[in-house]
Amino acid sequence: MSPADPSPAVVVGELHHPAAPRQSERPSWLVIPETRLYTTWQKQAKTQREYGGETPAVAIESCAAQLEEAIRESDEATLTLTDAAKESGYSTDHLGRLVREGIPDAGRPGAPRIARRHLPRKTRTATSRLVSQPPRRDVSTAQIVQSVIDGG
Repeated sequence: MSPADPSPAVVVGELHHPAAPRQSERPSWLVIPETRLYTTWQKQAKTQREYGGETPAVAIESCAAQLEEAIRESDEATLTLTDAAKESGYSTDHLGRLVREGIPDAGRPGAPRIARRHLPRKTRTATSRLVSQPPRRDVSTAQIVQSVIDGG
């Protein structure tokens, strides 16, 4: 997955040094694309079921279904041109022009809206993506690294 990829994803944390529990000067994001996460959960449910784990399989499938519904709801959400501009990287004028030229208008006359699934995305550099999404600090970097090392 590239930082310029507009696909929905779950950001798990920061990746630092791959072999030692220490910080890197330039950490990258540990990202799991939502579609891959959904597929992974479906495979895990199947594996659980093959080994007699019906209860965990049902729980995993429930999580996968909730993720699928969240993705669907997010894709169907409609945005004002101002909100669409913030999310896409394009100006409101450019988005208005695109609506007039054929992007489906999910709004009403004089108040255009764009469904998130139809929103064009400007590619971003890794630097701009990291700046726009600062790392969460609820958990320390050392705790994240230790969790990865421990397999959790």
